[in-house]
Amino acid sequence: MTGRGEGSMGQAFDRWTAALVAAVERAGRWIVGLLALVILLFTFGQVLDRYIFKTTFDAYDQIARLGLVWMTFLGFALAFQERRTIRVELLDTVLGPNLMKWRETLFDLMILALVVLLHVKGWRVTEVGAYQAIIGTPFTYAWSYAAIPVATALLALFLVIRIVHRLRGRPVDHHQAEPPPC
Repeated sequence: MTGRGEGSMGQAFDRWTAALVAAVERAGRWIVGLLALVILLFTFGQVLDRYIFKTTFDAYDQIARLGLVWMTFLGFALAFQERRTIRVELLDTVLGPNLMKWRETLFDLMILALVVLLHVKGWRVTEVGAYQAIIGTPFTYAWSYAAIPVATALLALFLVIRIVHRLRGRPVDHHQAEPPPC
């Protein structure tokens, strides 16, 4: 069954995907917030250690960098889901609503293909990084590179749900980005 005349199964799918996306977004925001706190603490800790405590711990910048990489990739996936990324809207004024729906679907399918490619390549890079130690920490570069496959998996999830909703004739955006103030 497709279209607007769907029964309880379609409504259950809509509720399930909305709950899933909301839970992933909530967890993602918390993780990004905690990563920002880690970056702040380790950056500030480096300054205190350098000028006051003078300990031998020298991996402050490495841990802050690790947090920044994860925050960047997870933040991008969340921004993409919330439609807070930069977008060119040249065709939006020319195309009608039906053509816009197909353009959006085609665009999402192309991005999904790119995300799948990045995911596969990201895992390969992560595997290689498992053999490279981050000096001064107990971590390998796999911890840093793993942000790529994790973020691309989130992006793929968001894109697949968006495409399925659009093809079923359902509203896609559960929250539309506000236009920037003039």
